[in-house]
Amino acid sequence: MPRRFPILIIERASMKTSLCIFSVILGAFCLTGCDNPKSTQWYKAHPDEMNQRYQACESSGEDSQDCKNVRAARFELRQEKAKVPNLN
Repeated sequence: MPRRFPILIIERASMKTSLCIFSVILGAFCLTGCDNPKSTQWYKAHPDEMNQRYQACESSGEDSQDCKNVRAARFELRQEKAKVPNLN
């Protein structure tokens, strides 16, 4: 029995180290998924990127802040280019 005791200490230390490494890696992956959303004004100034992101948001059904901004930018651009009826 005395021979197994040092092995148990090493196994426990190894498990703690593995758990710490796994936690750090998992945290890094979670943080990399957090992008800063682009503003509505940025999307209005970059229509190609706006169209690509809009298509991605519509196909995935995502409702992130970035998707809200791209939808708002698209709406504003369409309103600016809308025809105004002549009522005279």
